[in-house]
Amino acid sequence: CKPCGVSLSTARVLLAASIFSLVPVAFGLHAVLSKPYMAQEEVNDVRLVGQSVGMLVKHMQILGIMADLSVEWPPILKPLFDIFVSIDLSFAQGIACAVEQQTATLEMGILWCFPVIVGAMAAVAALMSKPLSILFSCLPSCQSCEKWCSGVFKPLTSLHDVLRIVSWLCVLFYASLLKHGLMLFRCRSDPSGDDLVQSYPHLKCLSMEGLQASPESQQLLLPSLVYLVSLLTFCFGSLAYAVRVASRDMILSKLTNRGLWSHLLFGYRNAYIHWPMCIIAKDTLINLLPVVLRNHGSTQLLILSLITACYGYFCMKQAPFARWTNTIIDSLSSLFVCFICAMTAGMGFQTEPDIGDLAAHLGKDAYTDRAKIVLTLHIAAVVIPLVLVLYQAWVSVTCCRKRCPRCIRPRDGHEQQSRRIDLQRALSERNLRLIIERMDDVDFGRLIDLLQQSSATVGIVSGESSRISVLPRARLSQMVHALRSRSTDFCTKQFFQGVVTSDNQPDDRPQMYGCRTDSFDA
Repeated sequence: CKPCGVSLSTARVLLAASIFSLVPVAFGLHAVLSKPYMAQEEVNDVRLVGQSVGMLVKHMQILGIMADLSVEWPPILKPLFDIFVSIDLSFAQGIACAVEQQTATLEMGILWCFPVIVGAMAAVAALMSKPLSILFSCLPSCQSCEKWCSGVFKPLTSLHDVLRIVSWLCVLFYASLLKHGLMLFRCRSDPSGDDLVQSYPHLKCLSMEGLQASPESQQLLLPSLVYLVSLLTFCFGSLAYAVRVASRDMILSKLTNRGLWSHLLFGYRNAYIHWPMCIIAKDTLINLLPVVLRNHGSTQLLILSLITACYGYFCMKQAPFARWTNTIIDSLSSLFVCFICAMTAGMGFQTEPDIGDLAAHLGKDAYTDRAKIVLTLHIAAVVIPLVLVLYQAWVSVTCCRKRCPRCIRPRDGHEQQSRRIDLQRALSERNLRLIIERMDDVDFGRLIDLLQQSSATVGIVSGESSRISVLPRARLSQMVHALRSRSTDFCTKQFFQGVVTSDNQPDDRPQMYGCRTDSFDA
């Protein structure tokens, strides 16, 4: 317990002010999220900095979840974990100063109502936005900034505007929201052998082994299950619907538009708009570890390291983000978590049934040295991604980007266009045929993988040979109608050379090499 420091009435006023402060936040989010997706502006869009900040927030949520593992973390890590918990939306822990008596039911109820509170504040912002727009347009001081006011106080006129804000926040804080829903199932054994709720040790845990749970735990079981089902359905359903709508609109607009739900898919490459679903699936598995593997710290650390290592590897290999710095941030964050788990398990901080605390078996100096190493890893896991985020924010400003050394300065649109022109000149028909003839099987296989996995080849590579699983394959070849009749499979190097030198004229050479030349009709 901590002293409140303020009176009961003051605490209530501060609580109400903090809740209603979400109204201007809703205005700002609506102004940012309602900006239409433009493919040609994506790489240099400042909103990509916001995506990298969101990735850092998600990473700190995962580090906060690690505090609930069956690990006897050294006391020196407590200030760092307090910072992680502050990102964890655990604002209900300070609600005791605004009520007469604090209860676990009250805390959990407020945490579970976070999406509802956000939706209510967005609805209030929708009611206030139109009068505010009229008011600011009438003020003399704002006549010169009418465009700015109309952008910030853009009216929230539909239910979609409210759902846009709620869905974006729920996806951003999904790991923390799921953690709050699993509070009743996160248990730890006390010295007497009873399983108690980790966040509320006065409550006995729900168990299948015949242990009688506390009455308060039994009362909270049904609301907890309803909250979990609602959260999973809303988050996965929103992303699945966004991917479906985006794939349809991308086909109709030739990859230039992602529809009304593009705010959930912004910053991802066209072939990887489904990647947010992979992220929340990973967060779901991480949240389930302390529930399924209760009191088995070694197994928890092992599986968590495997999950994060696999995700980091595939993220680096697939590069799903439009900007390479975001790919590095996400991959490094996962690999840091994997490294922390491996070092923690190797140093013996995990707990297992019938095994004592490591501090009782080591000398003070040895335990302190190990604790400092773990602390250093946690600090590095936050500082290095933060440096990359700051670098991305720096280079997003034109005047700052020009002051960066050329070796770390990203290429602007003019430089990219010059490189494309030079590449087109170098890869003429004759040179390209020569390059393909000199390729070995490994190089040629990589070229085929690039052609089959890139969204840039849609309409040129046939739908059957394309491995873009998100977009409907039957419509891939119809996107570029002028190239539909020449949609073919690049199945052999000889046939690829024939296609390059065929001067865009169809021939019968594909049948000689056993290639399929299926064309997709309307």
